[in-house]
Amino acid sequence: AETPKPVKKTSGRKPLPAELPRVRIEHDLPLADKICACGCTKKHIGEDTSEQLDIIPAVVQVLVHARQKYVCEACESG
Repeated sequence: AETPKPVKKTSGRKPLPAELPRVRIEHDLPLADKICACGCTKKHIGEDTSEQLDIIPAVVQVLVHARQKYVCEACESG
């Protein structure tokens, strides 16, 4: 007889409803931080996003925080 596998609990919150309006807030690096220690300009490789519920009286919207990510193509350091 097989024993039933335990139900795996998911961590974190449920996604915010897709029908809510989104306001995108860009968090980018200063120009000086986009230069690698080796002197090369870092290449944009993606972004991390997180969502925060922002409730304003009579207005409900989702703030999408986008943090840009860069890497140096020459030495591949972040």
